[in-house]
Amino acid sequence: ILQLTTNNLSVSGTFTNSAGTFDANGLTTTVTGLTTVSAGEYQAKTATQTFNGGLTISGGTFTGSSGAVDVNGTLTVSSGTLTAPSGTFTVSGNWSKTGGTFTPGSNTVTFDATDTDNTLTLGSASFYNLEFNGYGGLWTLKDTLDVDNNLTITNGTLAAGSYAINIG
Repeated sequence: ILQLTTNNLSVSGTFTNSAGTFDANGLTTTVTGLTTVSAGEYQAKTATQTFNGGLTISGGTFTGSSGAVDVNGTLTVSSGTLTAPSGTFTVSGNWSKTGGTFTPGSNTVTFDATDTDNTLTLGSASFYNLEFNGYGGLWTLKDTLDVDNNLTITNGTLAAGSYAINIG
């Protein structure tokens, strides 16, 4: 286990967890480059985890816990497990789930990009609450969207094309 104990972590390049456990332990982590969990476990715990280069889960487990997760870029799940935090969960880019497991919990995932080239590949994942709140943002579905509770479009546009949107 690699556990933060005293200071927040700031990484100016990429961050990869390829074995073992990374425990943020109630401290913030900010990564400028891509963050990848390819094996092992990333435990976000109670503080804000900011991924300015995107977040990729290609094996292993990312557990959001009760803190906030802010993905400023593409979120990719190709294998492994992504468990959403019970705190704030924002994504400012594409969502691409082609494998693995996404556990939404009972929170809201907010897409807050302001650009017009965002895609949502959901791979049969469902959200509990989903919000689009990026002034000028455009998100294009690449498959069916399932929302178990509430879908909110505050700012931006959701383009469904020929794909269904199922709301609980």
